[in-house]
Amino acid sequence: MVMKKDFNEFIQTLQPGIMTYEDLVDVDKVISNYEKWSFEFDEVNKIIGDKENFYKNLNKVLNDNPSIKQYVPLLFATRNEQKKMLGKDYELIQFNNKTPNEEVIEVIKNSPLDELVGKGYVKNINDYLIGVEVGLDTNARKNRTGKVMETKVAELLADKGLDVTLQYNSKNLLINHLISEEDILKIFPDGSADKVFDFMFEYDGEIYLGETNFYSSGGSKLNEVAKSYILLDERINNVKGFHFVWITDGVGWKSAKNQIEEAYGDIEYIYNLDELKNHTVKELFSK
Repeated sequence: MVMKKDFNEFIQTLQPGIMTYEDLVDVDKVISNYEKWSFEFDEVNKIIGDKENFYKNLNKVLNDNPSIKQYVPLLFATRNEQKKMLGKDYELIQFNNKTPNEEVIEVIKNSPLDELVGKGYVKNINDYLIGVEVGLDTNARKNRTGKVMETKVAELLADKGLDVTLQYNSKNLLINHLISEEDILKIFPDGSADKVFDFMFEYDGEIYLGETNFYSSGGSKLNEVAKSYILLDERINNVKGFHFVWITDGVGWKSAKNQIEEAYGDIEYIYNLDELKNHTVKELFSK
């Protein structure tokens, strides 16, 4: 029996979050970054605490270990691959082995690092930078949210016995002779059949191409996403044997209720996680 879609239930069962405590910090990434620079600060750690002689000792440490200089931007909790920073007069400072010691010391002395490191509030640079790495990793949570949602959806579909392929490139439809060139132009009329769908599966002899996303907050992007998926759904449905699936969740949709209600009415296979979890494959995807 096909499930009866209920928009009010869809809105009421949107989840406030998708990431568990296991997902909040990418420990492998933090450790990998830590191992790149941890040994560099061993000598600096030895001079922390001697407030009166810190900069004199730092000058000597930089002479003996000039490679430390390239990691100064990291002390400011910034992921700076170019290892450049603006000085107080907006001059560009490049941090590398050849950067003069006095420039490095001036940056530290005239910044909050003087209070934190120069005066010994930070007792160990490595411990401090582990915290920096964890903090910087939280900035990557937004991107990780998408992956977590994608994985969660794949797990729920797999639990229902479906063979799910993640990150499915639409070019493979042609390569595997699942669609004709004429039909793929119905989906991609501009001729650029190079879209990567979040997932793909086959059910009852037909192909389902899907997208996932999770929005914990609102914004203008939600309106754009809803409109683009309504159009994509229309184009995919123009090809016999093909269907579009949109699994979306997050209380952010409550601030864009009109947009998601329109999509909920136009797109046949649109569900949130609660709906996906609590219904059978037949209820969800029967034609």
